[in-house]
Amino acid sequence: MDHDVPTYRRNFSTTLALGFDSRGKTAGTLTGSQPCVIPADEVFGDSDEPLLTLGASVHVLPVDKGSFVKYVFFLFGIIVMLPTVYLMTASDYWMYKFRNVTAGPHVNPKEKTALQANFFAAFGVFTNVPALATICVTVMFAHRVEQRTRNFFSLCAVAAIFIMLTVFVEVDTDSWQYGFFVLVMVALVVLNVFGTGFQGGIIGLASLLPPEYMHSSVIGMAVGGLLASFLQILSISWHSNPTNAGLVYLGFGTALLVAGLFGFLAIQRTEFFQFYLQNPAGSRDGMITYEDIGVHVSLMVLFRRVWREAVALLLVLCITQCVFPAVTALVVSQDVNSGSAWSGRFFIPVCSYFLYSAGDVCGRIVSSYVPLGDGRANLILLLSGIRVAFIPLILLCNALPRNHLPIVFENDAIYIALVTMLGLSNGYLLSSAMILAPKKVESYLQERTGTMMTGFLLAGLALGSVLSVIVVKIL
Repeated sequence: MDHDVPTYRRNFSTTLALGFDSRGKTAGTLTGSQPCVIPADEVFGDSDEPLLTLGASVHVLPVDKGSFVKYVFFLFGIIVMLPTVYLMTASDYWMYKFRNVTAGPHVNPKEKTALQANFFAAFGVFTNVPALATICVTVMFAHRVEQRTRNFFSLCAVAAIFIMLTVFVEVDTDSWQYGFFVLVMVALVVLNVFGTGFQGGIIGLASLLPPEYMHSSVIGMAVGGLLASFLQILSISWHSNPTNAGLVYLGFGTALLVAGLFGFLAIQRTEFFQFYLQNPAGSRDGMITYEDIGVHVSLMVLFRRVWREAVALLLVLCITQCVFPAVTALVVSQDVNSGSAWSGRFFIPVCSYFLYSAGDVCGRIVSSYVPLGDGRANLILLLSGIRVAFIPLILLCNALPRNHLPIVFENDAIYIALVTMLGLSNGYLLSSAMILAPKKVESYLQERTGTMMTGFLLAGLALGSVLSVIVVKIL
């Protein structure tokens, strides 16, 4: 049998297979049955002794039956967009809630109350600031709390707030609008604290799984925006009143969150998910976990490994947020005065929101077929920076009102092409950066890397939101 085992002329040997070495040391005593490496002062052996011995335990990778875990991570991707996209899209509902009640039940778009005028500005502040603060705390301390506890509790909190907001759709708040405004802002803070914690946790977990699971969750994020745009178009088509529209948005969001709760509990019981979660020995590049060795890894050290992907992600989201939706929501059709439904009620929902979201989804799907793989980090960073050209190009479209810049691209086809390319490039580069970053670190650092990348994603959104105010002033 010895001749079947390759031997290597060395001055030492290690015992990696489960069993006993010739000195009575049991391999695998570091963490239960996991294999371990004998310390340097324990290395011994004959130069002809095999480096590896037969009989080592063979791990068979479990299968994701029916791609169930992958579909659940796709659902998680949709869910993380709920606190912002779905609530922001229900603009008619919020304008109705904060209308001038003395003028009757109808909303006058030309005469806005102070609450109406300031709602979306406050929405941005109470959304982005808590989200950015939360992800900073999550990156530093989340690994100290067991993932099931922190993610499940966060998802429950988001679901509870959505249920509360759904109930208030049918509550008459006309007599206490200011109180309701404050209540909504507090709800936004809670939503984004726990929603961002859940988002960071899910991206971290997806980093532990094979790359297609990160890709699935990233596609889900884009589909969340696409669904919100689709609901908006349906609401306009059905001539729904603002209360019914709000009930559709919030009710649909609540249903997705409840489904997500059941999905989260279900994947915890699957062999596939538990294997990648608990078994760094089954990770293909190491046998010792972050917890096993108990070492603290500096965030700066981690950042140096993935800084190109992180900066690219920040640039992608920042540039997109500078013009979408702050500028794109102001672009009107070249035939805006024709009185047609297309150039009036449907142009902005379809061209500025739906087409962007559709392009975003397509870009993320394309990244799986035409990937920018290992060694392309510099290219991802370069392409992300080139996207800054979208800002002046979209500013020169037919966005109204404007006081400084001329209209150069009045034609609807040019604007539609620009918005579609904005979405395609956003989805493609974001997906590429998110998938590539965890591959560049050891398995026991992948969850933390995924959470850190979420921080740069949110930082890009926050920075872009601030810059969008300046960009609009340039018009």
